Amino acid sequence: MRMFQALPQFMSQQTTWEQLMAGRYLIAGSPQTVLERLSETIEATMCGNMLFGFQIGSLPVDMARRSMERFSTHVLPQIRKQFGEKLAARSEDVARPARPARQEVA
Repeated sequence: MRMFQALPQFMSQQTTWEQLMAGRYLIAGSPQTVLERLSETIEATMCGNMLFGFQIGSLPVDMARRSMERFSTHVLPQIRKQFGEKLAARSEDVARPARPARQEVA
């Protein structure tokens, strides 16, 4: 609920596409541009989970579908090739459950 209350202030200073892209609120452009920006972001954060949105507002479905196809064909395979093993190893470290504390038997 708090997130929705904060939305009006979240990007209130960004009024152009250039500002949104410069602030890394979105990544848009050619497959090469998207690949470069995503690679920079993943390298800096080693974030293995990202949320992608391909249809915003009144964007026609066929355009959104074309964008998803370009992403899945040109960008995602390169991201997997570049970071797949590195992120998989990191996720194994993060996902490893902590050992429960030993309990004394009375």
